[in-house]
Amino acid sequence: ATQLPFGQSRRRRAAMARSMLQRLVAGVSLATFCTRSSAISCPPLAYQDAAVAVELADGRVFIPVFRHEPPKGKTPRTAIIGLHGAGRNGDNYFGWITNAMKNHGLEDDVVVFVPVFADTDCEAAVWTGSDKYSGEGIKWSHSTRQWVFGQKSDESGDWKGITSYQVIDDLVQYVEVHYKGLEK
Repeated sequence: ATQLPFGQSRRRRAAMARSMLQRLVAGVSLATFCTRSSAISCPPLAYQDAAVAVELADGRVFIPVFRHEPPKGKTPRTAIIGLHGAGRNGDNYFGWITNAMKNHGLEDDVVVFVPVFADTDCEAAVWTGSDKYSGEGIKWSHSTRQWVFGQKSDESGDWKGITSYQVIDDLVQYVEVHYKGLEK
């Protein structure tokens, strides 16, 4: 057999590569099996102090949201509404946005909202950590495509759901009503 660097034959190196690939695939499979399918946690694991419930449908349901507001006495001039990706990891997106905002010294001028398009049950009191909130969290449990492409959320009792696009429209309206001094 032709010797390669480090004194290993082609056949031996190929066998080692196959073995490493098999262990890698087994590890990824195990990690996939042991990991929750949803990135949302109710209550949130991170940014609990930023978790708010934005009511929809006359308060019967809410969308879980991470929110940053400027300190008391400061009026925000800019609003940012961030949308998470297919992993439904709104906490990560909230952290990235607020860290960038803080790095640029804008925490007194910007209000940030990151809604979470959940796929699991969540009650407003649990999401916010406060009994002063009530209502059921809306969810899109059928697939990621359900909310990504603007489809309706799951139904709940006599409530027939809301499209994810309508949620964004309602959130924009909520921001406009609650933050009158916005310039952008």
